[in-house]
Order: sequence, then structure tokens, then C-alpha cells
Amino acid sequence: MKIFTTRFGVLSIGADEVIHFPSGIVGLSACRQWVLLGDGANPSLAWLQSLTHPDVALAVVNPRRFVPRYTLRVTSKAIAPLGLDDPRQALVLVVLARHDYEITLNLKAPLVINAKARRGLQVVTHDDQPLQYLVGRSLQRWRQSA
Repeated sequence: MKIFTTRFGVLSIGADEVIHFPSGIVGLSACRQWVLLGDGANPSLAWLQSLTHPDVALAVVNPRRFVPRYTLRVTSKAIAPLGLDDPRQALVLVVLARHDYEITLNLKAPLVINAKARRGLQVVTHDDQPLQYLVGRSLQRWRQSA
């Protein structure tokens, strides 16, 4: 299928690439169909592009890229809708945000994806993770993409 995006233009997406978030994402409950796109300029960065809202794309990263000891602490009941055979098979991503010249990660509410079943959900961790973990100031390589 072809989708139009304001950030990436027209993209050809296979049905097997669509990730369904049955509950949506906080603040974007109407966006339930997404595709995960790599960033050609920055291999650490990916984009979660909404299929229903062409202007909605979230910059996402693996939290361990910046917080090596990051551990997702949620109940197995919280991730049960994903239908994971093994919780270690989950793809965990966090949303990256830019505030002026600061870049932050939302470590409190990561996105958890069962890549095999193409299902995702946003969870809230049980521990004291920050909503805005500061990555750094004036990161040129991130500013170009984000």
C-alpha cells in the first residue's frame, strides 16, 4: 500500500510492516496503525509514522542506547495484550523529544512491540523513571533528524 506522509513523502508499505496499537498512544489515541521507519542519517534513530495521520511521526530510540542499564519494570499482565511468548522478545522503544536545544527521552512510558505479531502498546513503568530524561544539549547529529 502507498501512504502519504508530511515528513517522508509517499511511501510504499507492506501489510506485514503495519504495527497495530489497539489502545493508541498517549495523546494520540486516534492513531492506531503505525509503521516503524529507519532514519538514513542516524542509525540510532527510528520513526514511528502514523498511517492514518500523515503529519504524525514520533522519533524513537532504544533506551539502552543512552541509558545502558535501563530496565522495563511492568507486570506481565500489562504486556499480556501483546501475546509475547517470551517478554525478552519485546522491542522496547522510547519517544525522543526536542525542547529548544535539549533532547529528552520519555523513559516512564515506553512503547513495547511484539514484532512478530505486529502489535504494540504504551506502558507506564512501576519504578521511578523520568518522563524527560535529558540526553544532551546541542547534539548536531540529532538536530538534523529530529
